[in-house]
Amino acid sequence: MMRTKAIMSLAVVTVLTCLASAADFEHLRPAARWLGSERLKGILFHHTNIQPVEPLQLTAAQEGAVPAPAPVVLRGEHFVLIAPQPGRPIRFRLKTVTVREPFESTSYAVFNAAGEDIGHGLVPAGEKRAFTVEPRGGGPYVLVLNSGPASSTVSELAVLDSPWAVDTRPKPSYRDGPMRYHFLRDLKLGGFNLAMVDVEYASQEFLSDEGLRKWTELVRGWGEAARRYEMRMLYAIDLGGTAPEVESWGDSPKGLYVEDPNDKGHFQPDVPVAPCPLQKIYWERILLRRGREIARMACDNPYVAGIGIDPETYACHVYGHYKPGGTCYCDYCLGGFLRKQKLPQSTLKELATGEERLQWLRKQKLTPQYDAYLEDEMRQVAVWCREELHRVNPDVLLCVYVLEIGNWFCRGLAQGLSTPDLPVINFCEHTYYGVGYDRPWLDKTMTRFKDLGANFLQGSALWDLYFPSTKPGYMAAHAYNLAVRAEGWWYWPGDRLYDDWRNVLAYDGQPARKADSWHAAVLAHAEIDRTMQQPGRTSPLDTAEKVAWRGKYREREGGWTADSGVTLRKEPQVRLHLAQATRLCFVPPQRAQSIEVTGFAPGDDNGADLLLLDPSGKPAGQMQVNADQAETLSVAAGAGVWTLDVKSRPGVDFRDVGLALKPAALISTSQESLLVSPTKQPGLVAYWPMDEGRGETVADTSQKVAYHGVLRGGQWMPGVKGTALAFDGRGGGVSVPGAESLHGLTQFTLSAWVRLESLPARGNGATLINKGPEAPVQHFWWWIGYPPDHRLILELGNQQHQYGRSLHSPALTWEPGRWYHVAVVFQSDDKQTTATHYRDGQALGTQTADEPFHSGDHDFLLGAYGGLHFLNGALDEVKIWDRTLTPDEINSEARRR
Repeated sequence: MMRTKAIMSLAVVTVLTCLASAADFEHLRPAARWLGSERLKGILFHHTNIQPVEPLQLTAAQEGAVPAPAPVVLRGEHFVLIAPQPGRPIRFRLKTVTVREPFESTSYAVFNAAGEDIGHGLVPAGEKRAFTVEPRGGGPYVLVLNSGPASSTVSELAVLDSPWAVDTRPKPSYRDGPMRYHFLRDLKLGGFNLAMVDVEYASQEFLSDEGLRKWTELVRGWGEAARRYEMRMLYAIDLGGTAPEVESWGDSPKGLYVEDPNDKGHFQPDVPVAPCPLQKIYWERILLRRGREIARMACDNPYVAGIGIDPETYACHVYGHYKPGGTCYCDYCLGGFLRKQKLPQSTLKELATGEERLQWLRKQKLTPQYDAYLEDEMRQVAVWCREELHRVNPDVLLCVYVLEIGNWFCRGLAQGLSTPDLPVINFCEHTYYGVGYDRPWLDKTMTRFKDLGANFLQGSALWDLYFPSTKPGYMAAHAYNLAVRAEGWWYWPGDRLYDDWRNVLAYDGQPARKADSWHAAVLAHAEIDRTMQQPGRTSPLDTAEKVAWRGKYREREGGWTADSGVTLRKEPQVRLHLAQATRLCFVPPQRAQSIEVTGFAPGDDNGADLLLLDPSGKPAGQMQVNADQAETLSVAAGAGVWTLDVKSRPGVDFRDVGLALKPAALISTSQESLLVSPTKQPGLVAYWPMDEGRGETVADTSQKVAYHGVLRGGQWMPGVKGTALAFDGRGGGVSVPGAESLHGLTQFTLSAWVRLESLPARGNGATLINKGPEAPVQHFWWWIGYPPDHRLILELGNQQHQYGRSLHSPALTWEPGRWYHVAVVFQSDDKQTTATHYRDGQALGTQTADEPFHSGDHDFLLGAYGGLHFLNGALDEVKIWDRTLTPDEINSEARRR
């Protein structure tokens, strides 16, 4: 009761008029007038690398069967695979059953095997419509149903004339492939009017002209998608956040800095020093080379609105010039100041370090003058950058992160990058730490920049960690007030509106889920639009409530304080959400030992009964799914088509029943309509010779059923036999989707030829083969470990391990530039697991773990472990068997050159 009273007594913020504005809305040039009439409704997201995808191999469970159009009623986002007969169109019916205001439609989009959007549309509430989409570019085709703002919509789907299945398997291609461009359509439908697309992970050098051309082509697709979906966007680039950006500095003069005592850890001897921030050559290389290309894109594409600038230089040991440790005291900066003050240049020789120079300025009481000097010099550099970009395209908008910090660097940029008719937009991070719509702070900040003469537009970011969707007064009301009564808002991190949420946070007992965050954004935008059209109206979002958990998240520790009222709910990952009782069919993966069915019914008074039938039609198990509780049924697997009968329970609502299968599988409503993955014969189940020598396909030649890989950054080179693939240790790898016959293996042998260009460093191992994340799930990761031992390591995971259990070789030495044959033999039963490592045909030793493991059901990566532990070297002749090879067989493999 005491806690309830405390929360109810929190002050609320209700302001009906804007008390201060830094941006000059009255004199905006035509291309930017939307900032005043619509207000900024922005989002920033980062994972923007688009990779080619390899089509899934699918076949009908019953060849020649005529699928009946058995409908299924689904809630929210689903990925539905459809395989029409050759020469036949894709046909389906959709009915919008229930909606969540203010978004009142079913949303759909159809993609071909290459991830291209070949048709999309909406179905209004209460309507049923039939659609025919002409195939283009090859299948199988993916129908994405109710993504983004429609993620609370309930729709009835009936696929006509074609086998189909809901894909419940984890598919990185849905996130990393061209289908990700569709996120811009979701944002448009959700009421956002500006997407800032951070392309920092475009792992491509841009210092050379050819590298810049490749970089431009790498990121151009986002601009084309923005045009297709009519969604404004900014390309956000970093000043030194990645290795290619640091390399682009070239011989730019380095700065001279003083370590900030409050920001220790960024001064490290093996990390590059940031350049001097006042040197034009630095800005030419890091900003203008890419910025001019973006400005040229904007000339031909009205939806490319401009450029975002992230000053956080993550890849060097000065974290950013906006921080205290980012003030430069080099000869160029301090020498220029001394000349302006008519002080002797000999001071530079007398004071060698940044610390000595800072203390001298303090002793001479010149630090305010030095700060003002740096601000003015930064302003002049910023004016030059803006004029260079506007010479290409005068309408290019510029946005900078964290200008609100307001040091000399931020003040200079704000003044120099803005013009009287074109503001510089701030991506404000101060507000997202639970501050939100804070009227006094906003007035103070906007007045400060206005007094500087900067045309500064305050875009205030909200982090859904602090502003949950559990009440309209949190995320929705703060966004509304920041846009209507200030100047605009940003959703951050925007990737969370796209990716699956692994965990759910509950705020004072109320869970906040991704669909709720979408609803909060849609609601805020609808109210913003109404108020901009009807000034002075009363809105249900007029009151922005303060959040009780501000300051109670410990970001470095990754957790909340005990008194925060925020708790973690580990809800199951479900990719099938039923909104009506139905009968489902599926085929377990080829080597599945067991089947786990997990049911989850979120919310109160919600549930169902589940009956599992084996391929003979006999009951194999049953369970009840009750409100807000996850229940799991586990049975021994068997070959054939299984049936899952999901029934409503008398007196209990059937609103949203989530289902997850483990191993994951394709699910349909009948055997006749079911799609399945073809399986491999026992033996050599994967063989990537890597002999293509060019292109992005890495072919599996082991059997007719093939698991081809997709090259995601790397170079072809001469190999042990034919060609091989080389990686630079900073990115790249080969992804192998949908390798079902390699799932659930309790015995296997891995082998490959590897050549290291450099030895792995601490924190960055050399990945050979990876299958799954370092998480409490079944997975494995084969890699060469950290110094000083550089062992061969097979890391194994299951539900009992947060990070994994390692079985490894003894310490090894490696000669860079030399080819080695490596292999590992894995075997596991109910009680024990063994792994034996080999190098150049010789056994290195066996290790044992007294617990079971298997290969899991995740996709493969060669040469990379997610976004980490990239191989700096080359791979060739990668093979996988679903059995244990003998020592003689492995020795024979090592002699095949």
